[in-house]
Amino acid sequence: MKQVKILTILIFLFVFIASCQYSEKSNITLLSDQIPTDTALIFGQGIISTDNFEFAITFNPEMDELYFTRRKPEEDNEIYTMKLVDDKWSYPELAFFSTNKAWGFEPHISPNGDLLYFGSTRPLNDTIESSGMHQWYSKKV
Repeated sequence: MKQVKILTILIFLFVFIASCQYSEKSNITLLSDQIPTDTALIFGQGIISTDNFEFAITFNPEMDELYFTRRKPEEDNEIYTMKLVDDKWSYPELAFFSTNKAWGFEPHISPNGDLLYFGSTRPLNDTIESSGMHQWYSKKV
């Protein structure tokens, strides 16, 4: 009887370990294999964290979409997005609501994921000139 229990446990462990094997989900690695210590680790090195200045990353509740701010040298802040599609992360693209008329930065997704808040210097309504920094939001439909 004891041998049957041990055999059952070994079979269970074998099946469990086999089901946990790594499968390649993406050619983009955002998280390092390093274990965090008291030294900061670079997130999405070469993809999100580049030679530019990136900050203010936010994820949707499903963890399959993200937004972050990037400022290239001598350019305005812009909001970029990436999506997890078919278990693969897309490359960063300008967010659909971005405009070349103004800065956009510090995106934040609401807890239920239906609103994306961001700061922008885009002109209000139909005005031509920016009146300064304002908080905007985009509603997910």
